[in-house]
Amino acid sequence: MPIRERESKFELLRIVSMILIIASHYSLHGGMLESDVTLNYIVASLLNVGGKLGVTCFVLITGYFMVDKSFKLSNVLRIAMQTLFYALIALFILFLFNRDININIAINTLLSPINGLYWFVTAYIGMYILSPFLNIVARKINNNYGLLIFLGFFLSIVPFIFVSSHFMVDNIRWFCFIYLIGAYLKHTDMPVLLQKRAEITFWLMIMIMWGSSLVLYFFHEKYNMTWDLDKANYFHKMYSPTILIAGIALFLIFSKKNFRNKTVNFIAGSTFACYLLHDNTYTKDIIWKNIFNIDRVLNKSIIIVIPHLLLCIVTIFIAAISIEFIRKKIEKILLKNKMVEKTDARIEALFKDFYID
Repeated sequence: MPIRERESKFELLRIVSMILIIASHYSLHGGMLESDVTLNYIVASLLNVGGKLGVTCFVLITGYFMVDKSFKLSNVLRIAMQTLFYALIALFILFLFNRDININIAINTLLSPINGLYWFVTAYIGMYILSPFLNIVARKINNNYGLLIFLGFFLSIVPFIFVSSHFMVDNIRWFCFIYLIGAYLKHTDMPVLLQKRAEITFWLMIMIMWGSSLVLYFFHEKYNMTWDLDKANYFHKMYSPTILIAGIALFLIFSKKNFRNKTVNFIAGSTFACYLLHDNTYTKDIIWKNIFNIDRVLNKSIIIVIPHLLLCIVTIFIAAISIEFIRKKIEKILLKNKMVEKTDARIEALFKDFYID
């Protein structure tokens, strides 16, 4: 009997999330948000909303699928190796563009999976290591989402109301919280109102975040306010409840779809590589300003900017898919290790008893 192709709805969400992230970086790192209030700036503000939204969806998907799976050391090694591989590519890009490579850059590259060079990777690995304990908590939650509301209040509402008061929040804690929501969605339903009105909820949150960023920026420029201009992004910060609600709503929209597509699944397998390839701390300026020459289109008509953005997205995906084909061959050889397999089995056995209801 042939193996049935896996469901593609969340694979498509991975692709959409990565497109949102790349578009956000295009506007942020490319300099579009540093201009006056023009049509280009208005569009850039909308694109910028997608960054944290895409991140939220990625973590929700992880919680959704990982809640029924066992921790595997090989998966941590796989993430670390993939991150290091693309960090070394970034080092090579620095060399090609005659940038200085000092000892600090070299050390940070070697430690890239855990030192925050890729902030998402460091937080994700921390969350993944904690996943066995998170799965225990998720199984205790069942249909009672009171704990999630409690955590959401302290991790999202409090920091949102009291600006810069992230006394209980960091990226790992936040990822763990989103993971629990994803795990909750696997076996229970969100409140009926949000589930049935997911599309309306999603677009309402987008309009609130986009509109607020334009209004805050306008007031900053109009009245020469002294507060940090980054506060214009207040409603779509990482821990913002509007980002969280929009992410959950988008997840629910895709959860209603049911289809299988090999092409979608194949492309989705390279989304993480897309992130690693284009958003290294040391090379992102080179990527956007030297390779994609975004400076040349910043002041052009939006009719030129949008095709240029799409070209950048397609190029990053094609490059990531091509490089991943080679990298996976190397990884397959390196991870054929009996010690790793035995360690995975021991860890799975250790937590097995906790999973019994």
